[in-house]
Amino acid sequence: GIWLTKKPFVDQMSFFGDFFNPTVLGYDIVFQETKGTRQKVRLSESPEKINGLAKQLSNLAENVNTVLPSYALFEINALSAEQGILLLKQQLILAAKRNRIITAYYFRGGNVDPQLGTMAEWSPEDIRGDDQTGNEDSGKRVSYLKDVAIPEKDIHFRDESDLLNYGYSLNAVMPDEDVLDYVQLGFVNAPRDPDGVVRRVPLVLGFKYRNDITRMEKRVFVPSFALLSCLVHLGLEFPLEEKQVEVYIGREVLINIAGRPALRIPIDSAGRLYLNYDTRIDEYPQLKFADMSPFPGSANAGQRAKIADKYRGS
Repeated sequence: GIWLTKKPFVDQMSFFGDFFNPTVLGYDIVFQETKGTRQKVRLSESPEKINGLAKQLSNLAENVNTVLPSYALFEINALSAEQGILLLKQQLILAAKRNRIITAYYFRGGNVDPQLGTMAEWSPEDIRGDDQTGNEDSGKRVSYLKDVAIPEKDIHFRDESDLLNYGYSLNAVMPDEDVLDYVQLGFVNAPRDPDGVVRRVPLVLGFKYRNDITRMEKRVFVPSFALLSCLVHLGLEFPLEEKQVEVYIGREVLINIAGRPALRIPIDSAGRLYLNYDTRIDEYPQLKFADMSPFPGSANAGQRAKIADKYRGS
């Protein structure tokens, strides 16, 4: 369907860029990898599969009563998702020239995502890419998280025991690699309390990894989707300089911006903010995807401009 193609998100980016030009465009969605988990290759990169699918569609064109095999339907969906990511990439390239874009990922393992058994950790490719010297600048995934990391010297634990007992995450579900160069990443983990209610959300989490070449184990702390959005909106540039964002585990996140009073956000011993608001989702200004989509049957350019004026006043 249309969501597989990512078109609603492409239309929304275009709408916001044309009419609002926000400081931050945030998508709390993981635009996941479209490569197969086994072959690590896209369907569109397999001439054999593309030719097979083309043959099935050709049969359908010759005889409208043809029933496509189930695998062909699956491959049509897979191809739509792959092409959708590439369509999204094209729009991100344009949007990144005028807006800061933040998208989501979520951590696996550690205190924020307890696992009953063992789980896969970051792969060498995630950490250092194809580099054989151990240099991590070209890592396929970890390097993008390090781009938004809080400097190590600005992470403060109350005592050595808290530091030693901290439950670091071991891996993460990340966006497709075609997206990573044009966005900044914020995690969206929000564990529920035992009764199923989310009362606290982590603002800062740590993960660890081991470089298989240098044999060094490293620990990195990064901001959540919400905190990163605020930092970008406030005008902070990444990588962060020391003392711009200081994290005191069990006390507060301290944000220091030149010319402004320091901002203090209370957090608990797991880096979580307690949610104490009582507003409803419908009390916030909202835009409908349909209002922002220029496909046939939706609003034309003039109508979209009127819609933008309405939302500007809300």
